[in-house]
Amino acid sequence: MENKNDNFDNLALYRTEQINNIVERMPVHGSKCFFYIALGLTGLMIFFSIIIKYPETVSGEITITMRNAPLRIVSKTAGRINLLGTVPRTTVKQNEIFAVIDNPTNTSDLIFVDSVLRAVNPDEMKDLSVQFPTDMNLGELNAEYYSFINSYKQLCEFKQANTFQTREKNYLTQLDTYNKILENNIEKQKVKEKQLEFYKKEIKRDSIERKIGSMVERDVERSQNNYDAMLENYLGIIETYASYEAKKAETEILLEQVKIERLEKERELIVRFRSDLNALYAAILSWKDRYAFQAPFDGTIEFLEFWHDNDFVSTGSEVFSLIPSDNSISGYLQLPSYGAGKVKPGQSVDIRLNDYPHLEYGSIKGEVQSVSLITNKMKTVEDKILDSYMVVIDLPEGLTTKFGSTLDFRYEIKGVADVQTQRRRLFERLFDNLKYSVSQ
Repeated sequence: MENKNDNFDNLALYRTEQINNIVERMPVHGSKCFFYIALGLTGLMIFFSIIIKYPETVSGEITITMRNAPLRIVSKTAGRINLLGTVPRTTVKQNEIFAVIDNPTNTSDLIFVDSVLRAVNPDEMKDLSVQFPTDMNLGELNAEYYSFINSYKQLCEFKQANTFQTREKNYLTQLDTYNKILENNIEKQKVKEKQLEFYKKEIKRDSIERKIGSMVERDVERSQNNYDAMLENYLGIIETYASYEAKKAETEILLEQVKIERLEKERELIVRFRSDLNALYAAILSWKDRYAFQAPFDGTIEFLEFWHDNDFVSTGSEVFSLIPSDNSISGYLQLPSYGAGKVKPGQSVDIRLNDYPHLEYGSIKGEVQSVSLITNKMKTVEDKILDSYMVVIDLPEGLTTKFGSTLDFRYEIKGVADVQTQRRRLFERLFDNLKYSVSQ
């Protein structure tokens, strides 16, 4: 060891002055270059950390399906099925009967009667031109149907006969005649009153002339007789007026009685008609509920098994599925509560589906439509129970990915959704922990 140290000391003695200058001098130029390079890189990092922004993401499990889920239609009665010509992928309208369980009722007759009944408005009975056939085979609904037919015909006959209207019209004609007679009678009374006043003055004048001897007793008596005859005629006119007034009052009473009778009869027939109509409605609804497979909305029928006519169907078995025709695709995101406060309607969502690897097919673009106000319990793959929010995701471009591929739709496709929340600077993110420590 001592020999090695001696060798180094000997080398130092033999170094020249130039070598000593190089070895012992500090490399100032290189140090400056290194310092400026480090300073520039640091400045660039700070500059880009201030101007560069990128969003945070909150992730959760998403399920993509139709906004209105398919409806499974269950048989409520056991029996042999009649498909009525329905095949898979048949398009049906709302309230359309597309299959039935065999029963005594003729399905075509019932569908026809049901369609005709829709033209009858029990609140508007002015138009009674609807014709109901009398040769329908409705099985257990025959009693309700023919009772309705009877009450409907009675109401039609009442409306068409116009018996009460004719009587009302006759009474009104009589009242019009009586009013004219009374008006003429009043005019006659006025004329007779003037004549009576004239004869009364004549009697007075003749009496004065008789007293002064210018007129004989016979002329005075003749004037009195004329007055008495006119008075009798006048009283007869008044008596006739009173008689027609009584007849007019009696006719008015009869007219009111006819109106009351008409209203009571009409009310009775309408009440019976509505009662029988409601009973028939209830019987048809009960029949549909037990035997018919009916579409509650427009859609497409899918068979849940390979059904054929006369196949036996058990009570409670799922027979058909009805897929809504007017529907849209939406995503339903289970978002863990941690960080969920950053999620707001209108934010963009990146969706990666399990059935379609995103590296091959691409991801789907979505947008937050709504966020639930309360949390629900969510079970994770590790059987943990977490609080989560229900987030509805709108898919403005459907199942078209960012690679331009259009994916085939399947109900309840699972995947992962990344909600892009607020855009933040890289500089802010670097100092989040520092801000939290300072605030503490």
